[in-house]
Amino acid sequence: MSWNRSDLRTLHRCSIPFSLVFGCFGSYIVTTAPVLDFFCLRVEPAWTKYSCSLGRSHIPNNWRENPMSLAPRVLFFLGLLCINPAIHARELAGVPLDDDCRGRQARMYFNGAGVRSKFFIKIYVGTLCASTPSRDASALLADTGPRRMRMHILYDKIPAQKIAAGWRDGFAANLEHDRFAALEQRLEQFNRMFPDLMEGDVVDMDYIPAQGTTVFINDRPVGRIEGEDFFSALLSVWIGQHPADEGLKSGLLGE
Repeated sequence: MSWNRSDLRTLHRCSIPFSLVFGCFGSYIVTTAPVLDFFCLRVEPAWTKYSCSLGRSHIPNNWRENPMSLAPRVLFFLGLLCINPAIHARELAGVPLDDDCRGRQARMYFNGAGVRSKFFIKIYVGTLCASTPSRDASALLADTGPRRMRMHILYDKIPAQKIAAGWRDGFAANLEHDRFAALEQRLEQFNRMFPDLMEGDVVDMDYIPAQGTTVFINDRPVGRIEGEDFFSALLSVWIGQHPADEGLKSGLLGE
């Protein structure tokens, strides 16, 4: 089959709507013969001003006479919607993240996510949520609105003593001595909330103004620490000047 210049103009008109719906892939699939046959012939009443006629000469008669023969083609194009990246769920390291910022008491929005790794071993996926998302670490640390840090544990077991040591090292690395000293008692209280964490556990640290930081493990509240200053110090463990993992910091900031 040979196409003249008029045919190519018709092809272009037929492909425009598909490029808008399906992206570049849609522009490609609409140029295949069955697609042209279906969309330039079967829905011609909706396209009368374009008078699509490309490829009619080789359309099987049963396509014109039997509406049920359209079903496989309709299912095919509905299936294309399932491969559109725009409708895929947000996911990182196999962990779905779409519900990570669903607020218990306040509305929060996804700021970023990343993987905490050590010696090429994935320890957990971290997600940062904020009432006012930002790529500026200083702005997030100074924010006084609702915020959440979530950890999806990937490693088989993290002992409680290692968790406590990690918090303490992170506070010491990112806080001046006087500020660390002022928070030390609350940090010890915070450390006592954590048991050994196992693969699949989910830890939320939610800050709500006038309430403080509430820790949830697998959606169960295990304790609360007062003061906005504590949550900002806690958040500095991930996005402060000396984070434990620069890659995780970049991910949490949406970079």
